Amino acid sequence: MGGTGGFVYPYASTASNNDLDPKVAKEVVTSLVQQGFQAIKMRVSSTNLQKITDYLAAARQAGGEKCQLMVDANQGWPVDIVQETPKWSVEFALSVAKELEKLNYFWLEEPINKGNFDGLAFLRKNSKVLIAGGELNST
Repeated sequence: MGGTGGFVYPYASTASNNDLDPKVAKEVVTSLVQQGFQAIKMRVSSTNLQKITDYLAAARQAGGEKCQLMVDANQGWPVDIVQETPKWSVEFALSVAKELEKLNYFWLEEPINKGNFDGLAFLRKNSKVLIAGGELNST
């Protein structure tokens, strides 16, 4: 479209947390890597840190270290129409971020409510994983 100065690489975004099943995480990531994706965003919806960690570790194992992995926690604006969304505290989000550091994940998206600016700043200051948030915030 006339632009210059670099490339934009698309990433695959999973639409489901697949009940945090590590076997499914491996299958999904393996399939996406075989399709040529070099980056994949996983979704999680739980307050069970061990299940989240096992699921994301399986994705990392399937993707290998060359695959850039990200996580969307969908906490920015939880919608409870069909089922209640598990709500994360800042402390829980930090625990998840610390696990993501060990697994070499690139970012953690929407780890807490979009209006909790102090919490987002705290997470960013205390985590090596990038914190993405506020995609629905306006000025």
